[in-house]
Amino acid sequence: MSGLPRIFVTPERVEGELVCFGEEDLRHIRTVLRLHAGDCLLATDGTGMEYRLRLAGSDNGLRGVVEKREEPARESPLLVTLVQAVPKKELMDLVVQKAVELGVCSVRPVVSARTVVQLSRERGRKKHARWERIAAAAVAQSGRTRVPLIGEACSWQDFLREGLEADLKIMLCEGEERSLRETMDMERPPSTILLAVGPEGGWETEEIAAARDEGFVTAGFGPRVLRTETAGLAALSVLQFRYGDLGGKKGHSRTSGKDSEAL
Repeated sequence: MSGLPRIFVTPERVEGELVCFGEEDLRHIRTVLRLHAGDCLLATDGTGMEYRLRLAGSDNGLRGVVEKREEPARESPLLVTLVQAVPKKELMDLVVQKAVELGVCSVRPVVSARTVVQLSRERGRKKHARWERIAAAAVAQSGRTRVPLIGEACSWQDFLREGLEADLKIMLCEGEERSLRETMDMERPPSTILLAVGPEGGWETEEIAAARDEGFVTAGFGPRVLRTETAGLAALSVLQFRYGDLGGKKGHSRTSGKDSEAL
């Protein structure tokens, strides 16, 4: 069943044993997936549930009939919040998409002293809505069942004022002697991590000092210089492999429906 196409639907679209699609859902099903009445697909509503649907005709063209529902264990046991200084152009789109695929539980875009992108309130709202759509699509594509929180962009100082707690807080800094490998040599494996990645020009000295005051450990990431959109994703991969489920841990799931065949 893993070969079935996947889509994301908002929870209010699920009504008992039926899923009523919106216009964008229908457009994606028909024009991108090229599915018709009688075809099957998988849908998740971002709350942990996954549905196997069979398409049927309706007044607006198509609806989904729930043949099976399941709560698959596909979310990482490691809760990582990626704090990403917004990169220029549309690179934040890439960061959000790939971070979701890698199992991040939250993405917090921040604007630091050397951030090139300037976000007005209106532009920030539009960007945030776009990042949320990208995250939902990445959830469906990757087989995840919960949509990570995508925060609205704020300043690095405002983020630090929130005082978020985590077992491990890492700030990636170019030229830092302490390596990420050394940072991960902890007596007890962390279950929650804050991972902060700076902009194209790196962090200011004052920003690093402020982060250390809030419990962040600065860490370097090898002999090569990685771009901002690469560094966070590479570190997230390493952390998920070391502490999470990247590498093949299997979970259990609960199934209900018209038969007992696993998805």
